[in-house]
Amino acid sequence: MKVQLKVLKVHPINDEIYSPTDLEDLSLSLQTHGQLEPIVVIGGNTILSGHRRFYAMNQLGWTATS
Repeated sequence: MKVQLKVLKVHPINDEIYSPTDLEDLSLSLQTHGQLEPIVVIGGNTILSGHRRFYAMNQLGWTATS
């Protein structure tokens, strides 16, 4: 199911659990192969899994997940 990136929210504890990482490798993979794994979303359009994908897609200018 396609979801608009602009409606998704980062889970509030994500930054406490994970440190920022370089997204260059993931961005290249998304450009080359497309989105292979879904972003997992829970109630309120909050991202449960896939924060790096979300950030990389935004950097690439994508508007929706696939």
